This record gives sequence, structure tokens and C-alpha cells, in this order.
Amino acid sequence: MMFRAPLSYVVAAVIAFLAALHKILYASVLVNDDFMHRAYALQLLSGELPIRDFFDYGMVLMYLASAVAQMLFGYRLLAEAVLIGLTVGLTSFLVFEVVRRLTESNAAALLSTTLFLVAMPRGYGYPKLIVYAVAAVLWWRYVSKPSPARAVALGVWAAVAFYWRPDHGAYVAAGITLAMAAAHGMSLRALGESARAGAVSLVLVAPWLTFAAVQMHGLGPFIQSGMTAAVQEHIAGQSLPRWPVVKPSDVIDVDRPEQYAPSIGLRWTRDSSPDSRQEVLDRYGLTVVSTRDDVSQTMRASERTVDALRALIAEPIVEDTDGIDRGAAEISSSVWPPSQRRRFEHWWLRLRLLPGLDQQVQAGESATILLYMLPLLAIVAAFPLKRYLPARVTPIHLMCFGIFAIVVNLGVLRAPFHVRAGDGIVLPGIVLGILCATFLQVRGEVSPLVRRVTAVAGAIALVLLMKSLAVAGLSGERVTWLAGEWESLNRARGAWEEVVGRLTANPPIDYWRNRRPEATLRLAAYARECLPATDRISVLWFAPEIYYYSDRLMASRHAFYLPEFGSLPHERDMEMEKVSRTPPAMVFTRTGSDDAVRRAFPQVMDLASRDYHVAGWIDEAGDRYSFLVRKDRMPVREYGADGWPCYR
Repeated sequence: MMFRAPLSYVVAAVIAFLAALHKILYASVLVNDDFMHRAYALQLLSGELPIRDFFDYGMVLMYLASAVAQMLFGYRLLAEAVLIGLTVGLTSFLVFEVVRRLTESNAAALLSTTLFLVAMPRGYGYPKLIVYAVAAVLWWRYVSKPSPARAVALGVWAAVAFYWRPDHGAYVAAGITLAMAAAHGMSLRALGESARAGAVSLVLVAPWLTFAAVQMHGLGPFIQSGMTAAVQEHIAGQSLPRWPVVKPSDVIDVDRPEQYAPSIGLRWTRDSSPDSRQEVLDRYGLTVVSTRDDVSQTMRASERTVDALRALIAEPIVEDTDGIDRGAAEISSSVWPPSQRRRFEHWWLRLRLLPGLDQQVQAGESATILLYMLPLLAIVAAFPLKRYLPARVTPIHLMCFGIFAIVVNLGVLRAPFHVRAGDGIVLPGIVLGILCATFLQVRGEVSPLVRRVTAVAGAIALVLLMKSLAVAGLSGERVTWLAGEWESLNRARGAWEEVVGRLTANPPIDYWRNRRPEATLRLAAYARECLPATDRISVLWFAPEIYYYSDRLMASRHAFYLPEFGSLPHERDMEMEKVSRTPPAMVFTRTGSDDAVRRAFPQVMDLASRDYHVAGWIDEAGDRYSFLVRKDRMPVREYGADGWPCYR
């Protein structure tokens, strides 16, 4: 069916572009999970084999895509940023297309697409978007017009999802079964088409499973290792979200003006008495914030202070002020920005809608609950609203797709919820579009009172969802930062220069050379500067950013050490084989990390204790980050103010 509203396509494309740009810029602000597949990409580009040389239970497309991006855009953060942006933009447009074709409603399709502007999934979570966007396209194509070719396409995509991560393949496979049930009911044809799709998937994943079996001398050890890692990852994140909006002040509230009041400095005359000073404080509504010395204090102003600044300046016992333009008798904009002043002066700018969702953790829990509620609502309402559903959507279709969304949610929405809420928006977003189109149809056939009630209920639900997703991902804060806090073009320019600098620096550590970054980046800079390019390192806690920023390969096979690996003899043997084959020139440790490594691979710790000695450390935030070097290796110079040993 040809699309009748080209303008909507243009709007959808703009939203997709803005969503992609948003995520590209966000890719300059990273956490350590963002670097694991990048570190693996470095291994791959150097000729290392997955499974044998670095632990991998099935993230092939993650590090393969990163490697290709690095080959195209160079060794810089921009390579991954472009990859993330492209997948997010494509996902956004695919969701628009699915909803538009199903509902023939531009409003519903654009609403679903807007979620990708608001939500802020972590960069490394981009497969959770593109995998399920394409799966949804293929799912609805099949149920609308079943055919063997479309069943094969579903099977192919399940295999592709498996190569991004095996559990994604499992969730898509569950979706395929639901697609067959939606199209054919409980019939032999449904069973046959499911078998067809499954056979295609198995044929396509067989090469990887065969490769894994060869590397680990049997498929059983590979599955055992992968399941151990996957189970621990999922168990660690299992908890129930709690609804955070429980009292009236969580729904609407007005901040006190004092929260936006400026702080000014006063210097008293030395002969003024405590009582006379207190009298001035009371007269002008000043509150002491801090005391610097006998005569200098910092005060928080009030409305009375602002209204009587000239009189305050003229007080005999006030010798001098700080933060006040004495000639104009106004508080300086440098200590009282215009936005803060406006909120202080106008109560309606201090009005807060849903303050119960202003904290990231609570917003993430709210978003998670709502992303579960959308498919549940679709399942419950499918048959009661049968006559209002879009023509291309039957109750069975909607129920099965809702179950598919819940299956995927169970896999991707885990604690901490504010971190992962943005990962689960694709399938619930499509459900949202279908429900939106359905309720628009319902409103056309009910009384004005019911129409108003449904409009209010729908608006409340949308505001809850949008704010929850935005706050959980700190989306607004990041936009505000790039806009210079909406105060200054210079500040905005500085923010953009920082983002561009981080993304384009080659090597990436160059951006931090004249700055003082966190400990892991300082260690990475040291390793890059002081170890020959052929030397390898081992990091005995999860900090893959050290491998990436130092551009030094892993001497060990594992980038993270689960204690549960200690119960797998083949994992212990393969780790020691790798370390013996490519011994580390330097070993990095962190307070408390030794225990997990010793439980998993005690021989690695014995080797470190025997052949290495502590050569330096960094103390930061209560942790000690140490580096160990071989006892038989002699430095050629010193590095930095601490005189760390340098080996080139």
C-alpha cells in the first residue's frame, strides 16, 4: 500500500535523524560496558580468534561491527558513535513504518517514533533496538500475509539476532512461534512453518557452533561456559520495580523560592557586634551559609534581600559585598543566572509536574512498569475492543504480539532499571501506536464525557511514560548541557567542542592528555606511553576501557572474572594456556578484585605473585589501583610526577 502522507515520512525522517544525532553525541559519555566489544574488536583486528583467544559466548556481530566501523572511521570513538547513531535512526524509522502501515494513522506512528527521541539507551545496548525493530517488521509482514519465504526471513533474522547475542536469538525464536500461532492458530501449518524457520536458523548458526566446538574441544564446554555467564548476568539483575508516584506531592508540587535564591558575600566591620550583625540578617532575610573568617560570611538571599539591596549595601556595619553590582544595586548574573532568577521570581516556573519521577532511579522503575503495562493492556483489551482495532490488526494478532513484547521485556528489562529502561522501547512502542490508533477510533463513537475521560487518561499515561524515559536516561540534562544550560553561546560552544574532541581524538586517549581523568584512563595513558605496542596487559577487574584506551591487547582470555568460572576446569585450562602463550608485560589490579580472580583462576594469581611486583598505584575514591610489572624487566626512563617505570 502506498503511503498517502509524504510529509509524515519527512517528519519521521527528521525524528530519526535527531534521535541518531542525540545518540552519537551521547556516545562520547561512556561507561565501562561500552568498551568490552571494542576491546574485542581490537583483538579481532590483530588476528586473534574468538573463544580461543578471548572469551565470547556469542557476541560476534557486536565486535565484528565495531571492528568494521574502526576500519572505516579510524581508531576513535566516532567509529562506534556512527554505528550506534545509524542503528538508532534506522530503528526509529522502522517503528514508524510498522505502526503507520498497521494503523494508517500518522499521529500514532509519529507518537511511537518520538520514544526514540526521549529515551536514552546505553550505547552498547543498540542491538536491543535494531534486533527487535527488524523482528517486528518481519513479524507483522508474516501474520498479514503468511508465506514460506516470509517464514524463512523470520528464521534468518533469528540467526542474525543470535549472532548479536544468543539470548536475542532465543527471544526472536519465541516471537516466531507466536507469529505462527497468530497467523495459523494451533494447527499443523503453524507447526510446519515454525519448523521451517527453526531449521533455517539452525543451519545459519551451525558454523559458529561448529567453530566453538573446535575451539573448546566439544560443544558441551562452550554451552556450559556461555550459560554460566548468561545466568549470572540475569540473576544479578533480577528484582521487581516499585511504583514511585504514591502521594499528592509526587504528582504536582511547587518548589520553595529559597531553592533558587542566590548566595552573596558580606564583610562586616571589625567593630560590629554579633547582635548588630544578627539584626541586619533578620532585617534583610539573610541566612548564613558559611563563615570564612571573623568578618567574612556567605549568605543565602531571600525576596526581602533582593528588594532592599541598596539599603543593605548602605548599612554602616557592612564594609563590603561580593556578588553584588554595588553601582546598580543588583546581584551579579555570574552568581545568579537569569534562569535561576526567573524561577525565584515567578512561582509558576517553580511548578513541578510529577516530581516523584525527578530522580533517575525512580523514573527507571516507573518506565519499566509502564513498558510492561502497555503489552498487558493490549492483551486484555484486544477482544473487548475488537471492532475498533485497525483493519490490519486482529485481536489474536495483538494478543500474540503483546506476549512477544512481554517475553522480550523479561529478558532486557532488569535492574538497575534506569540503565536498561531505554533498551525495552521497541515492541512496547509499536503496541503504543496500535493502542493509540484504537482509542482514537473509540473516541469517535462514545459520549463527550467518556471522550474527555479517555483523553485525560491517555494524556496522563503518555506524560508518565515520556517523563520516566527521559529522566531515567538523563536525556534532558544532556540536551541542556549541549545547549549551554540555555544561558550562553560560549558554554554551548564549549560543550560541543568537548563532545567533538572526545569523538574525534585519534588515538582516543589523546583527548585526556592535558586533563586529569579517572584512574582507569590515567592507567591506560601510562600503558600506552610506557609499553611497546607489542606488549600485552592484563586487567584483573572489569575495566575494558583500559585495553581500548591503551591500545594494548589482552594477555588474558577474559575481560571479566566470574567466580563461577572456577568450577569449570576447561575455563581454567584455557585461561592459563592463553596467559602462558601471551604473558602480560603489566598486570593491573584494584582493591578487592583479587578475590574474584583467585576464586576463578587461582593459577593466574599465583603467577602474578611469583613473577611480578607492584611498581606503582593510584588512590582514588577509597580504592587503590595498582600495576604490577615483571621482576626481571628493567625500565629505561621514568614517567610522570610519580616517577613510574617506563619501558620504552
